[in-house]
Amino acid sequence: MHMLRLLILAAAAVSALPTGPAARRSSLSARQEEDEKNKVKSTGTFDTDTPVEGGDLLQAIAMPPTTVGSIEVEFADKVANSFTVTENKTPAAAPSGFVLADPSSFKVQFTGSVDAITRGQIDYIGTNRAVDITQAQIGRLCTETNSFVVLDSTLAEREFEAVEDELAVTLTNTALMNGEFALLTPDPAASTGAGAAAGAGAGAGAGTATGSSLADILAALLGGGNANAVVV
Repeated sequence: MHMLRLLILAAAAVSALPTGPAARRSSLSARQEEDEKNKVKSTGTFDTDTPVEGGDLLQAIAMPPTTVGSIEVEFADKVANSFTVTENKTPAAAPSGFVLADPSSFKVQFTGSVDAITRGQIDYIGTNRAVDITQAQIGRLCTETNSFVVLDSTLAEREFEAVEDELAVTLTNTALMNGEFALLTPDPAASTGAGAAAGAGAGAGAGTATGSSLADILAALLGGGNANAVVV
């Protein structure tokens, strides 16, 4: 009888655990919870000028999904604006150590100035659980080198929301909102190759140095060099 009572109490405790939206809320940070309450969500269409509101209203516009997921443009602008997202099905190659998790890249272009944008964010929402994006990064095309770079921590803040399978990169400089973006994941073959190179005395730092120089170029294009940029 005592054992039966314990089982009943355990079942009641499990049934009291939050599920659905409540469970999702428990996994979000305080800032994310506040954003979710105030955010205006909508969907857009590729190659179409999408009007958006001003007033510093946080807005998130998701584009149609590919076979892997959907890019979402999230931002707050003091003035009304509009933007267009173009899907590029033949993007530049991924940087060393990464592969393109989504075979397409996405060009974001605002019609008006981005100077009044107070928060700019590029999100990627996974819709294909067979593709693991938990370690993914958002890459931005450097037009000077025609190469994607992984934005370092001085230029962007990375967050991953496991319940939604959503990667979010908040840009510290809103001038970066106009650009071409791609979903990058670590190349499984790169770790094996790096280990072999290190064993041969080549060192694994060569690939990192190349990525860092590209990040430096990107920072320089925004008007300030970043001698300590490190690809993350």
